[in-house]
Amino acid sequence: NGTERWVFDPKLRNKKGEGPYPLTCRGVAHWKDSTAAPRTPCAERIFTGTRDSELIALDAATGTPCADFGADGRISLRQGIGDAPNWEAYPTSPPTVVRDIVVVGGLVADSLRVNAPPGVVRAYDARTGTLAWAWDPVPPGWKTEPAPDGRIYEAGTPNVWSIMSADDARGLV
Repeated sequence: NGTERWVFDPKLRNKKGEGPYPLTCRGVAHWKDSTAAPRTPCAERIFTGTRDSELIALDAATGTPCADFGADGRISLRQGIGDAPNWEAYPTSPPTVVRDIVVVGGLVADSLRVNAPPGVVRAYDARTGTLAWAWDPVPPGWKTEPAPDGRIYEAGTPNVWSIMSADDARGLV
């Protein structure tokens, strides 16, 4: 009937929206644990990414963070980002869930510096938050051919800032 059941505030540290991009949250993802008994806490989860580069798992029924996912329902997506400011690399679109894996891409600020953070796509276990795999479209150290002026530029930082699609039957993203 449209009655509000719960509200969750991720308590962002970066509320001012520093950097060239606005604060965004383009959606959430839902996952149901096929092995959990009915009405078990967090048997159904809502996943969301934050501007602070976190992936959060919430109980779909109550909005409470799932304590068994990462640290109190949160995992940091800052691993491998280095000293980049929060606004330079973070998820802007909803995670994608395929089978029991939560896949997260993210925006990486384009054309600001040659040593920008990597645009790695990461996948996490939907129950625990443990990293399952990571894929970098351009491995570190790869260079393009010399430019007409003879300089060699970094390949850039391809990334998945938009919404991904998945084929659950085949386990593909």
